[in-house]
Amino acid sequence: MDIEANVNFVDEEVLRTRLSNLNAMAYGSPELLAELKLLEDYLTSLTGAGPRLDTASDTTFPPGKDTGEIAGLINALQTCEGHYRGAKSFELACSAALKYVFREDFDQWIEQSSVEEGFHRLDLLAHLKPVSQFWSAIRSDFRTRYVVFEFKNYPSELPQAAIYSTEKYLFTTALRSVAVLVARSGESKGARKARHGALRETGKLIITVSMLELIEMIEMRARGDEPSIILQHKLHDMLMGIGR
Repeated sequence: MDIEANVNFVDEEVLRTRLSNLNAMAYGSPELLAELKLLEDYLTSLTGAGPRLDTASDTTFPPGKDTGEIAGLINALQTCEGHYRGAKSFELACSAALKYVFREDFDQWIEQSSVEEGFHRLDLLAHLKPVSQFWSAIRSDFRTRYVVFEFKNYPSELPQAAIYSTEKYLFTTALRSVAVLVARSGESKGARKARHGALRETGKLIITVSMLELIEMIEMRARGDEPSIILQHKLHDMLMGIGR
């Protein structure tokens, strides 16, 4: 029986869950990840379903999950005002979301952490105690014990300068070489170029996540999927696309 027929008999969510698990196991193998991405795209073409960027209002979670907490996390992100007026609310909403999404992979979360004797202040600093294969690989591959999380509530795409600002907080000798930057509206081409430069020239890894992608990770966690798949795909694309 071909794959088109099987889609009619196997629940789409089951197939996507299996793909998520396979993606997690395939970390470190660009060839296998590329093959799985083709399979995922083909499944999407058969079902007509696009990326899950929907909201809690039309999302169904498995029985036993705290849908009130999940809806609250998503609503807190969606109701933040853009730019300076909503900056603090956005920071708090992102912090709460990340602590829910990655609660098994970090054992310490330090908000507004000071570095360089108080001259710089990080939005959120977390100590890695990884459980998932993705974060275990990140700790090993990039020799980091801490991950910096920064939150940018810009109403437009993240500018290049924001990457340079975050890069200053990363130090490979202090085992703090990785940052995840949550940008409300995603990143610009200049920001992407700056991230590639930081990795190529200094070995510092900066991954950007949009607000919609963070919401998708909340929903994935609620369904029992592996939310770090989104970061894994971003890292894969970055490593494959980086040049001299």
